[in-house]
Amino acid sequence: MVSIDVNKLPQNADLTLYKPTKTLGQARRNLNGDMGDIRPRKVARFLDVVGRVGGGQRPELMEALEPGPYFIQVESRSRREARYRIRVSSEDVILPDAVPLDTSQAIAIELENNLSLEGELSVLNPAEVYQFDVAADPTRITATSASGESIIRLFQADGQEITTTSSAYLLGEGTFFVQVSRPVLGDYQVFLTRNVPQVARLYSGVGSVSQSGTLAPIQLPLTEASVLAVADALEIPPESIPPNFIAPRPARESIAADGSGTVLNTELFEGEGTGWAGYETHLFDPNSVEILSLLPVPVIQIGLVPINPEMILDRANGYRVEFEVSVDSQLSSGAPGFTLITIGSDGQTGIELGWTPSGIVAMNPDLSPTGEQVSFNTTTSASYALTVQGEAYSLEANGQEILVGTLRDYDSSTVVANPVIPYDPYSTPNFLFFGDNNDFANSTFTVEQVDLFY
Repeated sequence: MVSIDVNKLPQNADLTLYKPTKTLGQARRNLNGDMGDIRPRKVARFLDVVGRVGGGQRPELMEALEPGPYFIQVESRSRREARYRIRVSSEDVILPDAVPLDTSQAIAIELENNLSLEGELSVLNPAEVYQFDVAADPTRITATSASGESIIRLFQADGQEITTTSSAYLLGEGTFFVQVSRPVLGDYQVFLTRNVPQVARLYSGVGSVSQSGTLAPIQLPLTEASVLAVADALEIPPESIPPNFIAPRPARESIAADGSGTVLNTELFEGEGTGWAGYETHLFDPNSVEILSLLPVPVIQIGLVPINPEMILDRANGYRVEFEVSVDSQLSSGAPGFTLITIGSDGQTGIELGWTPSGIVAMNPDLSPTGEQVSFNTTTSASYALTVQGEAYSLEANGQEILVGTLRDYDSSTVVANPVIPYDPYSTPNFLFFGDNNDFANSTFTVEQVDLFY
């Protein structure tokens, strides 16, 4: 920042700061002589006005200037002589850590597999902004700096910044902006690399989810078949399994009336809400079943194994779950009738969202339904997309973002269930659950196509 302080500049005088439009040598040759003797048209040809102040009480001109030569002209508008004194000082311009986003001069680009963005940043242009579009299929963009000095930030069309713990961004359909800045102004080079994430179709919407082979039905209390498997693993008679671990009937699964999707009724006990029922990306491991205690409450521990070990939910690179669901009915008006749980590859951090009759709510770390929430009609089928990126998640419904927040580290010790859950879903890496996981809802929901991008 340059400050030009003029002492005792007469009222009828002006101070003008110029920058050459050509090189300094060209400007000097063409402006040879006293500035007052040069025709105004010639001055305008070779010099641009940066700033101007008129005379008065200690006028001051402050400008943020790019590196280069400048001219100062003090000119009186009368024939009378006047004395004045000029003091020129400067100080470094300290750029903020985050330059505000300005999309008014955004440069439109077409995404390619490998794209190089180059330019120069200055005091007058401390950040460059690029605009691009993503088609319907999710795309992963990796943004890196050639020298490591550039600050790269990604924004949605509404100006909301997309945060990540790495240089990778998983983006759905929409318009996005890349902002490039530097703590030290100068040249920059940034590389954008596009690649298509892996896709796992967890359920096609045809047939039942149980027959998909990629999502396994889960029920607590256990079905008769699961009881026999647990008894066999423990090498004990089935009748030795505590009664509260045995459901009188399985959750009732059927094909939707129009043949598209699976309907699941989670009412295991007539008129009671005890139990979990739904679908997971993991199976019970019959080789890791153990009775931890019988009194005061029977506790059985069952290990889990992933159905698809190659399915990695790396939140640093981002992953996205797209699905269609409707909560058709439920006995409790307050508890979620449908729940989605996702835990990342670290086996620690994730998000649990619950669909109630009035909307969708995020569970807090103590699993209380008091996190961020949104009013939404969950009784009709909608297309949802949950994106997990870095430390944050966002949920879209029918293409519109409706809920955003930070991921959680859940405390499974706060889970209240009868029987006690024989495994900890919140510490299981690469874990997905779709269903009714509370003791109150007794819901019926319809789930249609489920896709995972990772």
